Amino acid sequence: MKNLLLYGLPFSGKSIVGRMLAETFDREFIDTDLEIEKRYGLSCRQLFRARGEPAFRQLERELLKYLSEKVHCVIALGGGTLTDPENQKIAKELGDLIYLKCGTSELKKRIGSQKELPAYLDGIDFESLEKNRALLYETIADFVVETSDMSASLVAEKIGETVGKQFLGTTF
Repeated sequence: MKNLLLYGLPFSGKSIVGRMLAETFDREFIDTDLEIEKRYGLSCRQLFRARGEPAFRQLERELLKYLSEKVHCVIALGGGTLTDPENQKIAKELGDLIYLKCGTSELKKRIGSQKELPAYLDGIDFESLEKNRALLYETIADFVVETSDMSASLVAEKIGETVGKQFLGTTF
């Protein structure tokens, strides 16, 4: 296995779980949203609003291509990265895709505590977002991990038990 790629809806735990996994396995952690923000000096929200979704997905694609040389990293993808078919293909080549599936009610609790939401959530019904992505996310996953009603540490432990042996020859 080259890398572990975590994806899911916003606030499903990609970044926090990814950091925990990287620390446990002593591997590099990469958050693609943060990498894009570093490269362009603007928040993902600002880039998305200024350039539009197709251009933003292109920025994600360029970053994924850049990451193709990485091995044994834990990578947290942006919430919508895999809605783009080209990004799906590149991500599949990067490593195992782990879908952090989280129920709408739990996501709403997590989202309610945030000051600023991702730009694509402005004016969008969250249930529709979940409905539009759930089938795609489940279809392309190498592993699906249900995160509702689980702490980030339990989610990380579950992933470690599932893929740890393949990733490093060890488990949590």
